[in-house]
Amino acid sequence: MQKQDRGRLRWRRAVPLFLPAGLGMLLMAAFLFIGWMPLNLAIKGQDVKLTSNGRSGSAPGGLLAYADLTQMKNGGDKVPTLIAQIPEAKLNGLCMSMNLTFPVIGSWTVQLHSTKEVVIHDLKAAAADAHLVNAVLAAETNDGKPVNKDASNLVSGVELNKDAATIDGVDGGVGIMGVEGHGPLTFSELQANAKSAGLYGRATLTGLGIPKFGHGKGVEHHECY
Repeated sequence: MQKQDRGRLRWRRAVPLFLPAGLGMLLMAAFLFIGWMPLNLAIKGQDVKLTSNGRSGSAPGGLLAYADLTQMKNGGDKVPTLIAQIPEAKLNGLCMSMNLTFPVIGSWTVQLHSTKEVVIHDLKAAAADAHLVNAVLAAETNDGKPVNKDASNLVSGVELNKDAATIDGVDGGVGIMGVEGHGPLTFSELQANAKSAGLYGRATLTGLGIPKFGHGKGVEHHECY
C-alpha cells in the first residue's frame, strides 16, 4: 500500500506562486541599493503598511490631500481612499511591508526598511488609512519665516475642508474634505495602511537593510506595525 504524505507543502507548485511578488520586492531593493528607485506601485487586495518607525519627517513644499473612491480588484464596491500629493518628502527612516496571500502556501509578508534618510520626490499616494503624529502644516511665506502679524510676508495660507474639485492640480476627488497647503509640513511619525494603494514618484535613500520575509501576518512576521 502506497504511503501518503499529509500536511506537506508541494514546493514545486508553491514556489512559482511566490516568485513574482518576491522578485518584484527584490528588484525594488536592487534599485534602492544604488541610491534611487522609481515608484510606480498599484497594489489591490493586499495588506500594505508604511511607517517612519517613530522618526520625524518633513515636506518642505507642503501637501494637497483629499478624499476619493478606489475600485477594488474584485470589481466590488468602491472604497473611500485618502489621496495625498507631496512635491518632496523627507523621512528619517522608512519601513514598507506587504502581506501577500497565495493558494496552497498561505500568507507571506515581505518587508523593505531603511534606517537613514529617505527623500521622495513628486509623491502621489493613495491609502485607506493614514496618520501623521504631531503634524504641523504652516502657511507659505516669501522669506521662509512664520507669518508676520500684518501678513506682509504671506504668500498663501492653509485651506481646510476645501472642495476637492477646486484644489489646484487635482483631477477627481469627492466631497469637501480637501486640504491645501504650500508651506512646510513637519511631523514626528508617519503610519499608513491600505488594502488598495497607489504610490507614485521617485525616491533616493541610504541605509537600506536586507529585505525580510515571514510566513504569516503580524509584527512577528515582519509587518511594519
